[in-house]
Amino acid sequence: MPPEAFPQVVRREAKTTLPPSTFMVQLGFSKTILDESIASARRAMALQTLLIATCGMGLGLIGSFLLGRVLSRPVAELSRATTALASGDLDAAVPAGPADELGELGERFNAMAGRIRESIRSKEDLLSTLSHELKTPLSGLKGYIELMETPAGDSAAERSEALAVMSDTVRQMETSLGDALTLLASDSPPPLALTDLDLGEMVAEAVRLYGPAARSNGLKLLAPLGQGPMGPRVRVRADRELIRRVLSNLVSNALKYTPRGGAVAIQVSPGPEGAEIAVSDTGPGIAPENQELIFTKFYRAPQAAEPASQSGRTRVPGSGLGLAIAKAAVNRHNGRIWVESTVGKGSVFHVFLPHSQTA
Repeated sequence: MPPEAFPQVVRREAKTTLPPSTFMVQLGFSKTILDESIASARRAMALQTLLIATCGMGLGLIGSFLLGRVLSRPVAELSRATTALASGDLDAAVPAGPADELGELGERFNAMAGRIRESIRSKEDLLSTLSHELKTPLSGLKGYIELMETPAGDSAAERSEALAVMSDTVRQMETSLGDALTLLASDSPPPLALTDLDLGEMVAEAVRLYGPAARSNGLKLLAPLGQGPMGPRVRVRADRELIRRVLSNLVSNALKYTPRGGAVAIQVSPGPEGAEIAVSDTGPGIAPENQELIFTKFYRAPQAAEPASQSGRTRVPGSGLGLAIAKAAVNRHNGRIWVESTVGKGSVFHVFLPHSQTA
């Protein structure tokens, strides 16, 4: 066909001189068809782009949702645990999480909750023990008071003995209450009231305070010659009230556990780095496996805690707090407290107080 038959065909002619008997081939294409092909390709590409974008957005939303749940779960668990702890659930805890900031926050919450739980339960144990320790002597006091109120009372000697027993009972109750108050204040103790102490004077004070109780129980309370106000000075810088309580607990414990006819001795000795207090007794002694435990709150050596019917001896009164309080006071002075003991031969409690202290 001649080229005129294709009006829409673009013609490109190359004018050149051809030799005779040479064939010429003319090629052409439709611009409309080409435009339609390009437009179709563009539509397909746009559709594919839209489809890919839609899928990407969908996957992004799903990923964001899952990531949000993963990130918000530890926060939600922490919120639930905080609410439970605030409502009184002492066992509230956050499950172990990943090793990141949120996991570390959960661990810190669990540590805080553990300290709160330990503090509350310790105080509950203290109140329970204290109520038991006070109930028994109060019952005895009530009986003595009722007996003395009887018109036909006992003789003067019996009344004097009853008054002595009542006085000892009140002293025991006072010690128990003092220990309880000291323990309750141990979570936030005040700063040390440091002053220059003469330990010899404090030993003499303890002998004056506990001497009558020792004599009434058939015991000797001794301070070696040279100890006391007239002896050589053994000075440390310490809190007077805390050291007085340490001495009080050690001496009262020694008197409680020493049988009639025995002796308790208090001695102080200076050293290049500090001073040492030693309180010895001729009591039953402490087994090696119990020598560290006796400084733990509420712990009592088996021979002291068991009833008289099992031990064959009179049950020694006490709450198991005195030595724990003494240890806490010594630790606040950066000192040490320990015991040397042999079963059947007695014990020696040592307290070391360094010279240098800071409030």
